[in-house]
Amino acid sequence: MENALTETERRILLNQYKILSVLDPNGKDDYQESISILENGFENEYENLAPDLHPEVSLEISEFVRHVLDVYDRIGRAIEKNNMELSESQRIHSLFHGFNSSSEDECLRYAEFLVKERGLFLRFQRADFSAPGEHVGNYRKVLSCWEGLTEAQRENLSFKELQILWES
Repeated sequence: MENALTETERRILLNQYKILSVLDPNGKDDYQESISILENGFENEYENLAPDLHPEVSLEISEFVRHVLDVYDRIGRAIEKNNMELSESQRIHSLFHGFNSSSEDECLRYAEFLVKERGLFLRFQRADFSAPGEHVGNYRKVLSCWEGLTEAQRENLSFKELQILWES
């Protein structure tokens, strides 16, 4: 949470905490502390009001993650549809590997949201989105090659097109 709140934002939050203190008597002490922070304008304490609030994920990152998931979903469907026999290396290159939780956290959170909460890209429902290494750079290379394919090639991925993507 930003450390500065407008007076209007403080009033809105203050009213919400007052309502919560009435609706949830068991949490009244916690809500009372938040009320005190807001009433007194203790800016240094604002981040304690919503400790689990993550930074916003930009439109650019959101579109990138959607595109990555879409491409790897299409790759998986093409392999299944065409019953392709792959080497171990080709199989590994065909998999979505997730995102690094330290350096690619925004991508990781958005991918998990799309799959687990929105129910999109069902192929990845059992995927572990947290990867030990960084993958954004590799995904960007694959997407760059993907953009070089015609729409017809993207819709009917053959082994040849997959090789182009694997070699990126």
